[in-house]
Amino acid sequence: MHGFRKFFRSNAVKGMRSEDVEVLLGHKSSYYKPGEEYLGKEYLKAEPYMFIDQALTLKNRGIVVPDEIQKMKSEIKELKRKLV
Repeated sequence: MHGFRKFFRSNAVKGMRSEDVEVLLGHKSSYYKPGEEYLGKEYLKAEPYMFIDQALTLKNRGIVVPDEIQKMKSEIKELKRKLV
């Protein structure tokens, strides 16, 4: 269980405020009480970081990952070679 909470905390702060992450982890604050709608919108910002396989997630969202960039460069080089 600790591993999941650690993974969530470490990755959620990449897309949302640490105070909001603590609230989502169930930690109570006497002063800071964000609403559910606000937390939902903030979570969506951090959602891309919540997956173990980042490449697959980013690919599904249309974001090119470094391995794909290298593959595309090779394909471009090969096409240029064929044109000459």
